[in-house]
Amino acid sequence: LPVADIIWVIDESGSMSDERQDVVNNANNFFSRALASGLDFRMGVTNVCTPNGSYKKCLGKFCSKISSNTSDDGGTDRFLLPTEQNIFSSCIKNPPCYEGGSEYSLVNARDAVKRHLPRAQNDPLKIRTQATLVIIVATDEIANSLSGVGFSSSGCPLSATIQTKLDQALQSYLNLFTGVTDPEGVSMYHIIGNVCG
Repeated sequence: LPVADIIWVIDESGSMSDERQDVVNNANNFFSRALASGLDFRMGVTNVCTPNGSYKKCLGKFCSKISSNTSDDGGTDRFLLPTEQNIFSSCIKNPPCYEGGSEYSLVNARDAVKRHLPRAQNDPLKIRTQATLVIIVATDEIANSLSGVGFSSSGCPLSATIQTKLDQALQSYLNLFTGVTDPEGVSMYHIIGNVCG
C-alpha cells in the first residue's frame, strides 16, 4: 500500500475566522478518505507563526492534543496516527501557538520538514523513510516571508520584474522541497487559498 506522511500548515490568523470551520470540515473529510482508501498515513499539523515572535519555538512544531486554548503549544511534537482523528480535528481548528496576525506559511512548512528530518522508520517525531512527504497549506494570504517581493492588488499575471523577484524569494524553499539541499526533504506541496488577486 502507498505510504504518506502529510503535513498541514494552517493559517489561523483573524482573516481566516470565516473559513476555519470549512477548513476543519474538509480536513476531516480528507482524513476519512485516507482511512477508507487504505492509505498508510500519518498527519502533522502546524501553524504559521512568525520566526521572530514569542512563539518561535513552535516553528514547524506539530500539534498532538485536543485543546481550545488559543495560546496552547500543542503538546508533544509528533505525527498523528490514523486512530487519532479527534485530535487531528482539534489541531486543525486550533494549531499550536496562535499569534493572531502572522502568516508565515512557507517558513513553517520549511521548518516542519527540517524539524522532522532525518527520516527514521519507527520514530513518531520523524518523517518515515519510505513515506511520500505531502505538505498542504490552507491560507488566504501571501506568505509574509514574500512581503519584499512587491506584489500589487492587480493580481495576475505578474510583471516580469515581480516574477523574477518571486522566483528568487522562493528558491530556498524550492531547493528543500525538490531535494536539492536535502534529498530527504522531497515533497509534494499544495496551497489551498487565493492564487491571484
